[in-house]
Amino acid sequence: GEYLCLLNNDIEVISPDWLNEMVGIASQPGNGAVGAALWYPNNTLQHGGVLIGLGGIAGHMHHKMKRGHFGYFGRAVTAQ
Repeated sequence: GEYLCLLNNDIEVISPDWLNEMVGIASQPGNGAVGAALWYPNNTLQHGGVLIGLGGIAGHMHHKMKRGHFGYFGRAVTAQ
């Protein structure tokens, strides 16, 4: 196939169309990798993506942000 999904065995799917959304973004020109927002059971964000240069080499965006918050200039809820 054209796409490869790496998925941990402890992920709980909370949106039925998650895979279609990710493949749709991955199929756009210039995208090499995509990822989903991952939430802890207490409704804080594990990460909303990996950002190069954050905390050294790379780090998790919006770590531990509460669900419903938009982040800096809405970055926590914007596909980027």
